[in-house]
Amino acid sequence: MDRRDWRVPFSMALALAACLCFALVPAQPVRAQEAELSVVAQTSYVAPDGVFSMELAWSGPIEESYSIVFTVLGRVSTSEELSGRGGEVLNRWPMDEPLLLSALGRSASGNLVAHLPIRSTSPGDPLRVRIPDAGVYPVVAEIRGPEGPIASAATQLIRLPTEAAEADLLPVSLILAVGQNDGVSAADAVELAEAHPEVPLTILLDQASLAGMLDDPAEAARLSIALAGRPVIAVPQLDLDPSALAEIGQQALYQPMLDKTATELRSLGLTPASEFLPFEGGLTTDGAQLLLESGVNAVIESPRIGGQGRGRIITDVGSLFVLPTDLAFTAELRQNDLAVARAHRLLASLAIRVETDTTPVVLGGPGSGPLSPAALEVLLGGFEEVGLMRAVPLAAKLAGTDALRPEERSDQDLRPLVDDVGAVLDELETYRGFYVVGGRAPEALRYDVIAALTRNLDPGRRRAALAQVSAELADAFDDVQLPEFQSVTLAAQHSVIPLAIHNDATGSRNVLLRFESDKIDVPDNGTVVEVAPGPSSLDIEVDARSVGLSPLEVTLLTPDGKHELARARFQVRSTAVPGLGLLLSAAGLGMLLLWWARSILHDRRDKARLELDQEREESTSGGSAPASTTEENAPVEAATGRSG
Repeated sequence: MDRRDWRVPFSMALALAACLCFALVPAQPVRAQEAELSVVAQTSYVAPDGVFSMELAWSGPIEESYSIVFTVLGRVSTSEELSGRGGEVLNRWPMDEPLLLSALGRSASGNLVAHLPIRSTSPGDPLRVRIPDAGVYPVVAEIRGPEGPIASAATQLIRLPTEAAEADLLPVSLILAVGQNDGVSAADAVELAEAHPEVPLTILLDQASLAGMLDDPAEAARLSIALAGRPVIAVPQLDLDPSALAEIGQQALYQPMLDKTATELRSLGLTPASEFLPFEGGLTTDGAQLLLESGVNAVIESPRIGGQGRGRIITDVGSLFVLPTDLAFTAELRQNDLAVARAHRLLASLAIRVETDTTPVVLGGPGSGPLSPAALEVLLGGFEEVGLMRAVPLAAKLAGTDALRPEERSDQDLRPLVDDVGAVLDELETYRGFYVVGGRAPEALRYDVIAALTRNLDPGRRRAALAQVSAELADAFDDVQLPEFQSVTLAAQHSVIPLAIHNDATGSRNVLLRFESDKIDVPDNGTVVEVAPGPSSLDIEVDARSVGLSPLEVTLLTPDGKHELARARFQVRSTAVPGLGLLLSAAGLGMLLLWWARSILHDRRDKARLELDQEREESTSGGSAPASTTEENAPVEAATGRSG
């Protein structure tokens, strides 16, 4: 066989043999040096002769050759020293024989549980670690193998004073934010509040959380039950600058925003803490006074945002307190892999703080970032234990008494819009008397005006928003119309004419009626009437002063008379004779009757003379004596001459 013929089978055999060797070698376990040790739970405070317990998460194997040792370092006085790296060794435990890892107990979650006994006196039980003074002591737990240290984890032990009742306590207030960017979810807030019913925490709802609860009242009901009357602060929907509003004389626009927020909280069964307001930026004296007059006693600000610090701004009506939250302490409660350990670090930092400074601390609030429910559980549990801090309700007095220097000018400049704002508010007051029901209510339009002045709008958008409200008011005033021409005939001096009106609004409106005419009187001129939606007719009483055609001008105005809604002309034809005409006609008729009576009497006299003359002629032609005739006719002739 050619040597080249067996090379390929031989190579394949070598490869197959190598694969079999690898398959027969067992998988290597995780190296202990790569395992991690961490503290997942511990005792918050230790009595002078108590027990410090720890729950340790260990990802490595439990070998019979592994032991654990606890090193207590010297007392620290700053938060920077809490890491326990390089500190002076105070004591180790156990001191004699090593404590095997396999001898430790296990928690319900399978973690290692260790108990470190403490004593404060000397001499004492040698099996207890002596910690002579109250304070904060770093503790390092270290797992060791035959070849030396494998992994370690550091935490802090807080030893209480011997006379705990005489210890100074640090006042701490927690503002638990509920929102997407700060704090925890509403469900987590409910669980924390239910688990710690006696801790006087304060809930802070952001705009989205409040809106969500308004849409889902069941969620708000759960929170209300869990809080059991504990206060709730809500971030107002509109971000207004009280200093800027005071600068243009529109202080009245601030109160509706606060009232709306408080009303919404009450509607959800929550207790509004209206005396507190989350606030960003600086305040002028007038801005601070506006807040005080609106019922706000203290503003809560985040140092991340920047502000004027802890203290009070003095105004003519009192002092407005500025209450900053402690962002450095709050950061220890944020969501991360070591949240519980960080929470215990916070307790230790507060314990160090109380040794030199008992100024109240406010945790949480705006700008806190996402917080860990597990870390908050540690904090709230610490509040309930006998320790070095005490939970206190949020109060304005926590801000301190230092006088703060107010800003000279507001952050927002609304002065270029002062005329626009004044004009649209005047129109809105006119609309308030015009409106009855249906359509956009005056308060809704007023809220639109307030929204146009928020700090998140640029000047151009503010002006456009105000113009939009003005245009909406103008359209509303155009809803009520009159026919341009109406004609009516009056059959009596005092009559009623129908006035046709059309209201295009979805509800009733109040209008002022005014009439002008030279020959028509309207007794109820200047009356305000309510006009129903759709076409309608109003009965108007009128008095005609003359017969014939008379123009009647009709004007519809808003009740305050400032805005003309519509104008129309009536053509009134009167066929009735007014009272003065009757008097003149009666006088003319009397004169006519008098003239007619005199004419009849005159005709009768003429007829009598004519008959007498005829009788005389007849008697003369009949042969009567001349002398006698002359004598008898003399008086008649005389009478005839006088008549002629």
